[in-house]
Amino acid sequence: PIVENSMFFHPNLLLPALFIGYVAWNEIYEITPLNEYPIQIQYKNEGEMKLERLKDAVKSAAKKSESQTAFLKEKDEEYGITTKLFAAPGKAIEAAKSTYKYW
Repeated sequence: PIVENSMFFHPNLLLPALFIGYVAWNEIYEITPLNEYPIQIQYKNEGEMKLERLKDAVKSAAKKSESQTAFLKEKDEEYGITTKLFAAPGKAIEAAKSTYKYW
């Protein structure tokens, strides 16, 4: 078939990831005109600042997630949330089995 192994016709994450990468790259960098020698890749007017803001945003998100992870771990140790969550499906199955005679 014509569309066999084509990323445009089968659902996947490759095409959106490539598009997001292309847009992000074009927001930060630009290529000098092709008729001038040497051809260079350089920051746009605001490109370097955008890249620094992106790095700062990633760092702050990592710090926030570390504090939230520590908080959740503390609450889990206090109340046993994950053990209760992982035990719930088993209890539901046992309850369903006990209600039916022929399981």
